[in-house]
Amino acid sequence: MPSQATREITDEKEEKLSKNIRELIQKTLTAYSPPVEDFKQRVVALHDEHLEICCLAEALIQRMTLANDRQYQRAINLYGTIIKNENLIDKLNDLANRAVELDKNLSEAITRTNEAIELLAQLMDIESAYGNDEIVTFLRDQIDKFQKHHEALQELRNTLLPVKERVEGTLREIRGFRYRYWY
Repeated sequence: MPSQATREITDEKEEKLSKNIRELIQKTLTAYSPPVEDFKQRVVALHDEHLEICCLAEALIQRMTLANDRQYQRAINLYGTIIKNENLIDKLNDLANRAVELDKNLSEAITRTNEAIELLAQLMDIESAYGNDEIVTFLRDQIDKFQKHHEALQELRNTLLPVKERVEGTLREIRGFRYRYWY
């Protein structure tokens, strides 16, 4: 039977080991932790910019459609010149490229977050088997944190997708007019 002094040394070693394990896990998790606020700012900025550009482009497309229906070639040419002078195709192209890149980055962050949650669940199972309640509690808190990150990232992606689709659709439509009706 171990003496009181031996148990104290063992408890001290266990406490130190738990602290080291927790610190190493925390350090490893930083590679999985997504920059949620940065993503939020980028999605909001892209959304605001898309509203301005798409509204103008869509208004001009509507006018060009009406001018085409009435066979007003000069009006079509004028609206086409406005689109050209405002660089709307380039702006829409830039928005579409940025939306695709941001969607890709969000998808990767969601994947990393899922991987972190899976890793944490595995670690929690292992530490639970060793009876290390302190680390199990820490890991459970980390899982909760990463699940919140996952939800926030998914919401941002759900906000981004309609923006991306609108920009791409508007760009396709405006290019179609460009190639068919104005010179």
